[in-house]
Amino acid sequence: VSDGGRIPYQLDAWTGEVMPVAKYRTEGGEIIATIRLMPGQSTVFAVAAPGWSGLPVPSATIVSTSVRDARLTPSGELIVQSDSPGVHDVTLSTGITKRVRIAQAPGASELSDWQLVVDSWQPGADGQQTAHVEPRMNLSGLLPWSSIGGIEDVSGIGTYSSTFTLDKTWQPDSAGVVLSLGKVVDTFQVWVNSSLVAHRDLTDTDLDISDHVRAGRNTIRVEVASTLINSLRVFRPEVYGGVKRQDYGLIGPVTVTPYGRTRVA
Repeated sequence: VSDGGRIPYQLDAWTGEVMPVAKYRTEGGEIIATIRLMPGQSTVFAVAAPGWSGLPVPSATIVSTSVRDARLTPSGELIVQSDSPGVHDVTLSTGITKRVRIAQAPGASELSDWQLVVDSWQPGADGQQTAHVEPRMNLSGLLPWSSIGGIEDVSGIGTYSSTFTLDKTWQPDSAGVVLSLGKVVDTFQVWVNSSLVAHRDLTDTDLDISDHVRAGRNTIRVEVASTLINSLRVFRPEVYGGVKRQDYGLIGPVTVTPYGRTRVA
């Protein structure tokens, strides 16, 4: 893309957020950036004048670095982050190369103990009323609903609740946290410490929850909504009985992974 004095922005189609790109280079009037996408995932870029997003214009961006990830904060700070601690080189658009140190972050942990409540509506006994069914269960491991006794053919909204702990070595100024949900079927929302995690992409179940966590005990709630097909298999077998039972729910594995980060500019 020809720059013409403009800079690249990445647009989040799920949340509407627009952020300047933190890492790119220009060659012969062309803007060159590297992006990583999951299978089926897409993203949107725009090339526009500095300040187009309404956010502060960064004083510098990254041209090259041995650190995998970089981002700009809404205030214009340039942050690099990595799960590989140590010293890294960062070359800025100003021509300066800085050596930054990424601190060692606490180890990753897998969440296996969950409480599940499924909110479901089913035909009543008389065929004219709707029955509200709300099965509750404690899980010592994650499985699709089709493999959990009592909800094999239930459709609805499942709410999963669990906790995790970040020890005192985790500090928000030098570390962040990624929550990996693993496999989720179908749509989902996530709350951490009762705060909705707005930045989510239904094609990518890794969420950066750094702005929502704290040292010590943290709560997590994952809401997963299914389609109706499993219920319809039971209540309208003459129409849907030949459809295979679907694997709904939070299937995981779910992990919490701290990473190191530091401010560059």
